[in-house]
Amino acid sequence: MAYNITTTAGAAITTVADGTVDSSATSLTLVGKNYAGYGVFLNQNYVKLLEHFANSTAPTAPLSGQLWYDSGNQVLKVYNGSAWKPLSTSNSTSSTPSTAITGDLWWDTTNSQLKAYSGTEWIVVGPAFTASTGQSGALVETVIDSTTASHIVIKFYITSIVVAIVSKDATFTPQTPISGFTTIVPGLNLVSSSVITGAQFTGDVSNALTLGGISSSQFLRSDIADQIDAKLTVNSDNGLVVGADTDFTVNVASATSAVEMFQNVSNNDFNFYVNKGGAKTQVINLDGATGAVILPQTNTSTSTSTGALQVTGGVGVAENLNVGGVAKVTDATASSSKTTGAVIITGGLGVGGAVYADTVETTGNLTVGGDLTVTGSLNVEVDSETTILDQLTVQNASEFQGTSDFQDAVTITDTTISTSVGSGALTVDGGVGIDGNLHVGGTINGQISGSILASANNVSNIGSATSGFNFTYTGNIMPLANAVGNIGSVGSEYNVVHARALQALYADLAERFEADEPLEAGTVVEIGGIKEITRAVTELSDKVFGVISTSAAFLMNGGAGPTETHPAVAVQGRVPVKVIGKITKGDRLVSAGNGLARAAHSDEITAFNVIGRALEDKYSIEAGTIEAIVRLNN
Repeated sequence: MAYNITTTAGAAITTVADGTVDSSATSLTLVGKNYAGYGVFLNQNYVKLLEHFANSTAPTAPLSGQLWYDSGNQVLKVYNGSAWKPLSTSNSTSSTPSTAITGDLWWDTTNSQLKAYSGTEWIVVGPAFTASTGQSGALVETVIDSTTASHIVIKFYITSIVVAIVSKDATFTPQTPISGFTTIVPGLNLVSSSVITGAQFTGDVSNALTLGGISSSQFLRSDIADQIDAKLTVNSDNGLVVGADTDFTVNVASATSAVEMFQNVSNNDFNFYVNKGGAKTQVINLDGATGAVILPQTNTSTSTSTGALQVTGGVGVAENLNVGGVAKVTDATASSSKTTGAVIITGGLGVGGAVYADTVETTGNLTVGGDLTVTGSLNVEVDSETTILDQLTVQNASEFQGTSDFQDAVTITDTTISTSVGSGALTVDGGVGIDGNLHVGGTINGQISGSILASANNVSNIGSATSGFNFTYTGNIMPLANAVGNIGSVGSEYNVVHARALQALYADLAERFEADEPLEAGTVVEIGGIKEITRAVTELSDKVFGVISTSAAFLMNGGAGPTETHPAVAVQGRVPVKVIGKITKGDRLVSAGNGLARAAHSDEITAFNVIGRALEDKYSIEAGTIEAIVRLNN
């Protein structure tokens, strides 16, 4: 009869037939009825149970509640139906257990602490303090107040002394006194300094009701607009600083004890405002960029007590004084010299409007913003400067010995004829600079330096069929320095130049042609390629056309394009030519390929392949450059 095997709870495990064994249903070998030799299986099962299947690998087909000693980790484990769970141990001793596995618990009787083994060390579970240090840490306790009401608080202990209490309830008085805590208020309560000397809270706080016993509302805010109702005293020479960038400071100078005010940001202005009829009005501007003092108000002055600036005492001006309006001097003292009169000026005088005078004489600068009309003479002495921003009218002889700047019309009514540099209505010992046009009805004698430009493109002539220029001259038109200055310019050319002869320092006649690649000066070219000209790449080419010019004496088709795409080709004249091989002065030159020339043999010369003739000897066989005279072949 077969055996039906079940768990303790009655769940079926397997059925073992007569005369058989089952080693797969559980971790043991189950023996059927009348199985011969069942004793060995039975004994083996007893051993496995005694040693709890001791092995480094888990038993197969475990049942819930089955024990297994994991010999690899030396841990006793129990099967919970899905996994093997370690069975930790606990000890109570004064010394550290000698053998422990991860998860073991140990009650340290010496320090009255529970500890757990992490696999490498014993970690304190609690309490945090030891028996020798006394109670330390936070504990939740119930405190009864004087009305017998209960309050849940957290007490903080150090060596069994309460150093702080946290409460959420309204202020109350403990029924049983707590040392250092007469009353307990909501929040954090620190022990009184009478119990622990110097007890205090140290660190940052986000808010405080009082500071030094003074309500926080009585302090001056630094982050918002605020006010004080008492005198503010800065008891330091370092003074007061205003602005996020330390823009404005007031301090007392340590060396002189003078009070100083600074606008500290570079080039920023310092402005003063008043409440004028309810409006914010600027009255003084201290310009940070220039250091100037500016009065922006436009009040007109009609007396000594009106105007934007009113001064009761005298005014001293070390530099020039410029008046844009009317400068009215009521003093009637007559002037008999430069040091007498109602107005005496040793230096310059700048006037924004017109000046009318019988006679003007100055040893310093004279600047007039409007007209200057002098019915008598105008004399300006040496080393002075005269600037007239509008019209100058002088009816008698005048003398300017310094620099003069006339920015509008100058009218000289004197009709004296000029016969030399020292005669005429206007004589100038030095140079004359003119920003605008100069029209002369008579003759110009002397030198003209700089550029002579047409007033527009292609509208004027230099010279004519009978005259060198459209004005008469007896000297030369000269540049300011050698090889500088042009006659005309790109976009402002003259139309026709009439002259008996032209001379140039350079020696070839060239014309711009479009090339199929950038070509260096001295390269031999021929007509062909994908453009107009190309590098001569064959020997004895009869398409040879010329040589790329180095510096053309006369350039035709100059506006065709830049040198990179439209190089100047010398078709006649003397130019440097790239050559290869030995050459004797006078040799006829033919193409040698790759843009080079070579000396021609007598039997190679034709009317079409000769580029020109060598003007110097070349003794090496390597490529080089020589001077040659070239001509255009038809």
